[in-house]
Amino acid sequence: AQGPLREVSRSSPPPPARHSQVRRQRHRQLYTFLTLDYATGGLIAGISAVGMVLCNKHRGPKVLFSISLLLVPLMSVFAMKVRGERYRTLDFLERHLSQNLEWFPITRRAFNRALEVKNSQLQQLEEELAAKQAKLNELKNLCAVFNLDIT
Repeated sequence: AQGPLREVSRSSPPPPARHSQVRRQRHRQLYTFLTLDYATGGLIAGISAVGMVLCNKHRGPKVLFSISLLLVPLMSVFAMKVRGERYRTLDFLERHLSQNLEWFPITRRAFNRALEVKNSQLQQLEEELAAKQAKLNELKNLCAVFNLDIT
């Protein structure tokens, strides 16, 4: 059919070039930030080392320079963790569930299988609940016969 209501073909895969370009761009950004982190850490370590040497020479306290020198690797680890969390997402994770089910048949089959398992478990629970409700009603009727208060 032609016009605004024509049917869209869903059998063609998504364009891979766009996703690989986005992934490449993210990796480039991540490694740029990591290079900046290493340069900053090296600068701080260098300043701390020079400060420690000067403190030795002039008999000053080296504690502050030692602490900053020891915290450089910690700063680097935290920066990598934060940046890694920000840039870790892959393109297929950004798609909606319906898009993943559309493009990945294995995912669709697994989803349908999980849905069947869930429905069967719900049905079993409903049957168990109905049986317990019937048993409770029997006990209520029995208590009503003997004028017992079960509340």
